[in-house]
Formats: sequence, structure tokens, C-alpha cells
Amino acid sequence: MEVMPTLTRMAHQPLQLWSKIRSDLNEILYTDDAIKQEFFVLSESKLGHNVKTGEEFFEALDNNFSEHCDVVEFVINLTEEIRLHVDDGATKMADTLRQYLQSLKDYDKELTSKGLGQKCFVGRQRELDLILRTIKYDECVKGILIHGMGGMGKTSLAVEGCRRLYIEDKWNVCKIDLREYSALRDLICNTLTKLGEKLSVSSTDQNADDLSGENQKYLKELLIRRCCDQTTNTVFFFDNIDDILEKDRNQFMLFTQQLLEKLPSFCANDDSQSKIRVLFTARKTLLDNGLAVKIIGTSILEVEIVGLEEKAAIDLFNTTSAMKSDPETVKKILSFCGNCPLAILSLCNSIRNSTITPDKLLLTFQMTQNETSAFDTFGVEACLKQSYERLDENLQQYLVMLFVFRTAKFDIDAASAIRGNNKKWGKATTCLDLVHLKSRHFVEMAFEDFSSGRSKFYCLHPLVVQFLFKKSQSEERSNALLDTAKNRFIEHFDGIVSSIALDFHAHPVESQKNLFENKIHIQNFFNYIMKSEGNLKHACVNLPQVVGEFRKDELCSFVLNNHERNEYYDQNINFAKLNEFVLDEIYWKTAKARLYFDIDRSDECDSLLSEIENIIKSKPIPSEGQVHAVLGMFYWMKGRLLNANNCCKDSLQCMEKSLSYYQKEPELCKTELANIYNSIGVIYYKQKEFERSEEYHKKAVEVEKQVSQNEKDAIGINLQVYYTNIATALFAQWQKHAGSSVSEELNRHLITEAEDYYTLAINHDPKPSEDRAKKLTNRGKLYLVRKKFDAAEQDLLESLQIRKSILVPPNLNLTLAYHNIGNLFIQKGQVPGTDVETVAKCFVEAANYYDEAKFQIERGGLAVTDPAYKTIVKNHKRALKVLMDERRSEQVKQFYQDFEAGKYSKKIKKCRSIDKTMTISERLASTGKSFEGKSDSESDKSESEDELSSDQSSSEDITGDEECSNNGDSDFISDDGGLLDETSPQNAIEESQVSKETCMSAPDLNDGPCNKRRALPRPERETLDSGIDSLTSVPSEGSFTDTDDILSSKRKRLVSMASGGSLEDNVFTNCDK
Repeated sequence: MEVMPTLTRMAHQPLQLWSKIRSDLNEILYTDDAIKQEFFVLSESKLGHNVKTGEEFFEALDNNFSEHCDVVEFVINLTEEIRLHVDDGATKMADTLRQYLQSLKDYDKELTSKGLGQKCFVGRQRELDLILRTIKYDECVKGILIHGMGGMGKTSLAVEGCRRLYIEDKWNVCKIDLREYSALRDLICNTLTKLGEKLSVSSTDQNADDLSGENQKYLKELLIRRCCDQTTNTVFFFDNIDDILEKDRNQFMLFTQQLLEKLPSFCANDDSQSKIRVLFTARKTLLDNGLAVKIIGTSILEVEIVGLEEKAAIDLFNTTSAMKSDPETVKKILSFCGNCPLAILSLCNSIRNSTITPDKLLLTFQMTQNETSAFDTFGVEACLKQSYERLDENLQQYLVMLFVFRTAKFDIDAASAIRGNNKKWGKATTCLDLVHLKSRHFVEMAFEDFSSGRSKFYCLHPLVVQFLFKKSQSEERSNALLDTAKNRFIEHFDGIVSSIALDFHAHPVESQKNLFENKIHIQNFFNYIMKSEGNLKHACVNLPQVVGEFRKDELCSFVLNNHERNEYYDQNINFAKLNEFVLDEIYWKTAKARLYFDIDRSDECDSLLSEIENIIKSKPIPSEGQVHAVLGMFYWMKGRLLNANNCCKDSLQCMEKSLSYYQKEPELCKTELANIYNSIGVIYYKQKEFERSEEYHKKAVEVEKQVSQNEKDAIGINLQVYYTNIATALFAQWQKHAGSSVSEELNRHLITEAEDYYTLAINHDPKPSEDRAKKLTNRGKLYLVRKKFDAAEQDLLESLQIRKSILVPPNLNLTLAYHNIGNLFIQKGQVPGTDVETVAKCFVEAANYYDEAKFQIERGGLAVTDPAYKTIVKNHKRALKVLMDERRSEQVKQFYQDFEAGKYSKKIKKCRSIDKTMTISERLASTGKSFEGKSDSESDKSESEDELSSDQSSSEDITGDEECSNNGDSDFISDDGGLLDETSPQNAIEESQVSKETCMSAPDLNDGPCNKRRALPRPERETLDSGIDSLTSVPSEGSFTDTDDILSSKRKRLVSMASGGSLEDNVFTNCDK
């Protein structure tokens, strides 16, 4: 009895404050005609023309909004717009209203903690109780999936459950909204970022959606560890995982299994133990087959929600429509809605305070029931249409324009920009519109942080997006509105994109956070520009703008795939030609040449650079400062191509010319200067001046650190590259001194320092990208030289998995990735003292990987003039000879003869064409399917089943490889200012200094210095790598031969060889000719 007065006071206190606010506003409207006029004019489109007094105003608000908080927000925005003050101008009325709104939230929180909170939705009590009971008390079930058709209230149910856990039980809630995200990578990275991890952004991982094997092992393990390390009761809420399930289902299932297995069990009655649980929402079930049930069936509970029960649906209709209705009529109306909560809420809120009766509404449904589309299974489209048609015309137009955001979150600034309002004014009007659209359930609040109250972000429900898409496709007027919205979208996000781009190197952690938050909008930004040529701009107006375009292009490389980038560059080139912007044409063609260089299409790159050179010679070039940056970029790109073609002297001249241009603008072009120093280091490396190479890479580090001098704990993309290249130069010095008079202690210091640099670079680049693949390759080769076979296998296998997931074949680095692992197994199999069964397995694996390399070569993944080609041929034949597989040996021998005779030239030309490459890139960007190696028996149709292209295949190679050098088999350092060249430092040793023992251990010295074979002139590509956690098992390829079958038939042969002499001599030596 003593508690009741307190509860009574609590219940009345906020309402008493609202009564006072209403009274004050009524008095103002009664006594001040000017304010009254402004009030009613601004409210007219939302509340109608019949509002004449303050009482009628508040009555109309109550009739239009079913939630009191929406009423308060509407009045806040209205008073903000007219700048209404009270108390003789001392107090803003909007501030008083905000204090009241906060008191409502605090009050609701306190009531809920006492078990007196109001329900946020009707029905679902049984499902809600089950979810809460399972999360809090079930010791075995660690995850819950809420699934059902769109519009059924999955997210609302999950949010209500999380709200109660947060308020009543003091749980922490980490909510990750995954709308518009289609890769497991996004789930992992977004969650880690939310947990405070500082992840580096690699500009080459846009399409690295494949998480097969363990190429994302580090990130996955980090997330699982962070989840398990929570010290308070925590629920991780992953909302809208539908796109991930559609594109990345298998990897998501594997990750979910690993996560749920690692989450700690708890005793329901032990409050000292932290409880960690996971909550998902999706349209479809996870447990849709026996394997899924076996993997996670005992760890996850699925809660399916369908249409509301009849009583709950009727209650919801009556409550939100504020109508007195005949029960049978209501039932018939609800049948058209499928008892879907979204449909009911949208419909009822649209007819509040209207003259339509339930009978008229039913008649309208009956007359239009044949007009619905395929997606309208539960009558949502019909209800949305009814609600849309009852909007004011201005709001209808605004809603169509909001479709520009799709389902991505947007803030009030973006929403105001789409409305056409200035940043300094009009936000309050926009807020009024959004509140009204929210009351009709077209717009939702995008809840993220349960501890910060109401969200600052809005979003459109997926079914609303579908409805608006259909409208924009079928109505010319709606399509025109959408075009206007796209123009405003581009104008608004241009500043945001530029800001993020300019911070890419100076503040990598902050820019990465902003990039993650705006990634979907940035993708749309570039795509909308491509689809509306009227938004193309003169790029090279002045030096700061040119530098801004440099940075923006890096961002473009991150968010667009190769096909989209190619289209983007073409449109800008055409725009520059049309307007005779000569410097713009040079810039965009150079950017396009860089793309072709990065994706291993050297002929097209060379052609573009020749075009640019002709333009420079034949057309007048402006002499202002911006020309220095553009020409500096051109000569840098030309130098990279010359270097890849083994023209080191000419390449160095181009680099020095580029350097002279950039040094004229040293403050704005520090990133470019660092790139040049790095590129010069690459050239010296190729010339075997390893100490000078190290010097220039360290010079690049010194300049780059000036750009990011305020970042103490972060290493940006370029620094990762430079550290990797320093490691490669140190590694080469170590090999150069091997067996010389240099002290063993000094030499050991070089190799240790090289390994440390590799690992430093890799630890700051955990995301699967071509950069990471290169680092892993080089560190793997370092491990191989040191006979750390297990560590080498992990790095090289992870590198292969990454490349399979991001490169569009044919691609040199993908071919060499198979070669690297095949070479590893051959060396592992020839170690003296290895047991016969292990040796056999090694050669089976080697043969299988070389089969895959052969498949790549057949399609143009390696030229016959490439120094690595003879090594691959010899290793392939050797492995099959050891295995006594005569049939495969003859097939392989015939293939290489045909290949060298040019019988595959036509097929290679087709596979390597830019049109085919871009077509595959576009298709794979939309499907996300991984490229798998094919066996010889498969038809040419497999050419179209290549893996998704990275938006930049960042190695410095054009058609070169990881093992090229002037002496035949050296990999080189990347000269790309953010991208590595696949470098195999152990092969860049002077022939006279290479001992037989060194040749025997270095994987890429096959047919190298010991054979005294010079490299033929040809485009080369060199690269560097480092890495950490990686694959530990051999991937299962379609063309791979079963190891056990081979072993059973070859064991006698191997035993005979092992007993008859050195297995090493009989199987393979690096000095064989």
C-alpha cells in the first residue's frame, strides 16, 4: 500500500508537464496571430486545412499520430522551425519539449524496471517470453534466429527483447544492422569496429567476399575472442542477415558454428558468470537441411513469426485506426493485410482522422485486389498504396526521393539535402516530414545503441523500398523525382567523400570508421555519377582539386569493382574530350592505365600510355601548378610499366622526372613523393642494389610518416607496403651474404629483421586483399628458405585462397600462387629422412597444384617467355614422373608442346580481352561466386566461371610474376604506392654467390642462377608480401587427384627409390637442367 502513492506520482508527473506545455502553447496561439499563422501554415500539409484553434491543433495531432513520442517530436520540430521562445525570450520552447521527451524516456525506463512498462507492440507475447527465457536461462542454446516474411515484425520483436534485457536485466546490447551488406566480411569488420578495434583499410578488398579456408582467420578469431571476452551479460544482435545468407551462406554457417561453440556456457543461477548470447533476424531459416541441423542445430533456437493471431490483429487495427468498426468488416480488411503488422500499421495510421469508413476501405480493397504484384504475398503493397495515396502530395514526392537511399541508413543532414533544404536551415521542416512518414511506417528509426536513447539515423523498410522501386519504374513523374534526388545526393555526398578521401593517409583509423559508416552511400555516389553524366565535373581546375581527385580515386578503388571503375573512367574521359579539358583527359586515361596495369592487362596499359604521350606532344598543356601533379602521375605510371618490362634505366629516368614534378609541390604531394621513392627502391632491387633499395624504401617510410604523423597506433596502407618492401630488401641482403665472409650474427640479424617487418605489415592488414596475398607470399618464401615448411604452407595457401576470391583469371599472380604451393610440396617431399608416405602425399599435392597452374596457363595466366614457365613445366613433369602416372604425363607433355606452338593463342586472346575481363568482373561482383580451378576435361565454358575481380589487383606486375628478375627467377618489390609487387627476394642473388645448397632450398630458384639462364625480354611483374594466420589444410579442388588412391599404387616405387639412393637426387634438384 505504501508503494502506490509513489507509483501514482510517477505516472502523472510527465503527463502533468505535457498538460502545462499544451496550455502554454494554446495561450500563445490564442494571443499571437503571427505565431498562430506560422504554426498552422507549416502544419497544414500534415494536419489538414480545418485546424483553426490550439485545441483543434492538438486534437489533430492525437488523431494523426498513434505514438505520443511522435506528437512531441512533431511539435519540437515545429517550434524549432519558427524559433519560438517563452519566458520573455529566455527559453527556447523546443528545449522545454526535449526535456519533456527525455523525461518520458526516463519514466518509461523506470516503469519497465518495475514491470509496469507499456508494450511497444501488440501480440507476440509468447514468442517474446520464449526468446527472453532462452537468452537468460538456457545453458545449451547460445543463439536465436527470428525468421519470417518481410513486414512481420522480426526486427521489432528482437528490439523489444533487447530493450527489456537492457532495461530490466542490465544486459549490454551490441546491435549491427546488416541491411545492404552481402558478405560475412562486412559482418565481421562492422562488429569489430563497433567493439573499438582499429582495422586498417586495404584499397583492394572490395570484392574479397570469399572467406573460404582461413584467409580471414585472423579477423574471425579476433571477433570470436572479443565476443567471448565480454565481462558483462551481452547479447550481440545481427539484424537483417538476408543478403549475407544469399551470397555467403556456407561461410556464414561455418562462422556461426565456430562462434556458438566458443561462447562460454553458464549456469542459469550463477550471477557471477557473464552470459553472452547471439540474436539474428532473417527471412529464411538457417536449419533448412540435415547438414545445417547437424552443424548448429543444438546451439541455436529458431523462432518463426507469421501473421498476427486474429485477436491481436483486431486489437492492433482498432487501437491504431481510432475507429469504431464492425468486427466482421475488420476481419475482412485484415485478410487483405494478411494480418501483417507492417501492413496494418501503415494502413491504420493513414486513415486516422479521415472521413473514410471501414466499409469504404473494404470496398476499395475489393476493387483493387487484382492490381497487386508478385511480392505482395501478405497484402503489404495494397496497404502501402492506400497509405501512400492519403499522403499530402509534397510528402508523396519526398518519399519517392528518399528511395535514393534504398535500405541504407541516413541522417537528418542527408535527408534534408535530398529535400532540397540548405544545411543552415530547413532541418526542422525535414524533421516534421520524417516524423509524419514515420507515423505512417514508411520511414523507420535505425536503432543502433540501446544506451543512447533514440537513434540519429533513419531508414526505409525493405518492403517500402520495393514499393517505391515499382513506382519509379512505372511512373515517369516518380522517375523524374528520383533523378532530382540523385543529383542532390551527389551534391551532398561529394563533400563527405572528399573529406574521407583526404584523410585516407593522414588519419587512417578515423577515415576507415567513416568509410565503414558511409560505404553504401559512397558506392551509390559513384554509381549515380556514372548513370547521370550531368554530374561529371572539370577535375583538374587547380592543384588542391587534382590531389583531391587522387585521393577520391583511391576511395573509388575500394568501393567499386573493376568493371564499374572502367566505366567510371570512360565516362570522365569522354566528358573531358567533349569539353576539351586536355589535362583532365590525361589524368583519367592515366587512372585507367593504372587499372589495366593492376589487373594484369599490360598491352592495354601500354596503349593508353602511348595515347597520353601523343596528347602531351600534340596539344597545349596549361602551365599552372595542377599540371605538375598530373604529369607526375603519368611519368610514375610509365616508369612502372617500363620497370615491369625490365627497362630499368628508362624506368629510373621516368621516376626521376615524376619526382621532379612532385617536388615542385612538396606539401600537397607527400603521398606521391613517398610512392616515387618506393618505386625507385623497386628498380634498385631489380638491379640487385639491395642496400640502395632498402634506403629508398626507408625514405618512403619517412615521408609517409609525415603525412600520418598524428597516428600513433595505426599503419596506413602505404606504410604496410613500404615495410614489406624493406623486409624484402633485407631478405635479399641476407641471401646475398649467405656463405660469404659476413658474420653469421649480422646475417641472422638481417633475416630476423626481415621477418619482423613482414609480420608488422601483415598485422595491420588482416583483411583479404591482393596486398595481403603478396605479403603472405613473400613471408611464405622466407619461411621456405629457412625450411619452416608448416609456416610456409600456411602463408602460401592463404595467399592462394585470397587470390582465388578476388582475381579475375587469367591472372599471373593466381597462376604463380598455384606454382608456389606446388613448389613447396616438391621441396618438402625431398627433405632427407622424410618417411615414404609423407613423400608420396607431397608429390600428389604438387602434381595437383601444377594441374591447376596448367589450367591457368591455358587461358593466358602465364606467357611462354616468362622465366617461371620453364620451372612450372619441369616441376609438373617431375611430380608426375615420380608418381609414375604415365597417362597424365603424356597429357601434360602434349599440352605444353601445343601451348608453346601457339595452339591456344586465340583462346588466350579472348580470355585476356578487356571486354571479357570486365564482363566477368561485373557478373561476379553481383553473384560473389568463387572461381574454382577446372580439370582438363572441362569445356571452355569454365572460362566464364572465374572468381570475382578485385577492384584493384594491386600487384606491380603486368604480365610478370613473383619470380622474375634479370637473372631469370626473381620477384620484385612493389613500386605501387599502396600496392605491392610480388617479390621473391631469395632469387635476386648474384649467380656467383649462390651455392648449390642455397639453390636447393630456395623455392623460386628452379632454373634460376644455378642454371645460368637469363630472362627473356617480356613484361614482368614483381611483388612483395607478408602475413600471419593462414590455411593449414589443402583446399579441395575439383581437378585434384585423391591422395590415398595415388599412394596405394605408388608406394612400391617410392620405397625402391628411397632404398636405392638419395631421394633428393632421384626426385628433384633446383640445379637440374
